[in-house]
Amino acid sequence: MDCYDYRGAVLWNPRAGELWRRFTQALPATFARHLGVSQAELRRRLRLSYAKVAEYQARGLIHFHAVIRLDGPDGPSDRPPDWATVPVLQNAIRETAAAVSVPVPDDDPSFVSRWGTQLDVDPI
Repeated sequence: MDCYDYRGAVLWNPRAGELWRRFTQALPATFARHLGVSQAELRRRLRLSYAKVAEYQARGLIHFHAVIRLDGPDGPSDRPPDWATVPVLQNAIRETAAAVSVPVPDDDPSFVSRWGTQLDVDPI
């Protein structure tokens, strides 16, 4: 009991969905910057698609599994441009995950929900 952060768990779980939303909003801008194109050009040339599952871990915290796909502008049957590579996407995912957060305005201004260090980014 002394080593479990009950307060942090209570503050994390209801904000996890908002953290995911902020991540998916910020990722296209980060990816476009890494590719050296505008966000408008990125949208014209490719589509980022997301699928995620949220599950409760044994310790009671929400945990996400996500697949982030690169497709051409017409969707899954359309290839993305050759310059939109998986390594660039992986770097953009890591950078975006490190940058986004959700503050807890009324409960404790010092507590901020953010992604932890156990982020695995692997091509499939």
